[in-house]
Amino acid sequence: MALKKKIISENAKEKDIIEAMKYWFNNNEKWLFIYDNADAADFNAWLEPYLPQNRKGHVLITTRSSFFPKSRSIDIIVFTEEEAVAFLQKRIGKSGDDYSDNSAKELVKCLGYLPLALEQAAAYIVETPGVGYQDYMNLFKKKE
Repeated sequence: MALKKKIISENAKEKDIIEAMKYWFNNNEKWLFIYDNADAADFNAWLEPYLPQNRKGHVLITTRSSFFPKSRSIDIIVFTEEEAVAFLQKRIGKSGDDYSDNSAKELVKCLGYLPLALEQAAAYIVETPGVGYQDYMNLFKKKE
């Protein structure tokens, strides 16, 4: 998204990306910064310095940790397999071999039945022509 919005260039280095994103967050409103699956130990070690410092948007950190510094927590239950498959199929709204029930079940299991992970997968599949459940799962496993 940062490339698409021309916040960073395609050949930007990590340090430049961090600085560009900090600048963008500090000079824009109504944004949402999501850090998924954080470990409480990550926070002080390296996550906090990268978080936006202004109050013009929101920060959402998902974690399995029962304690996370400087936060207000909300317990979120993961979907059952049936709920996850129903969510994915409704969100994607496609049918055919690339979107079979069995492939959906494999994908939701791979993503741990986590609502945010399922939404991210669904958004990617909807926005990327020719990508089905198995394609997304292959990409996901390659990045693990």
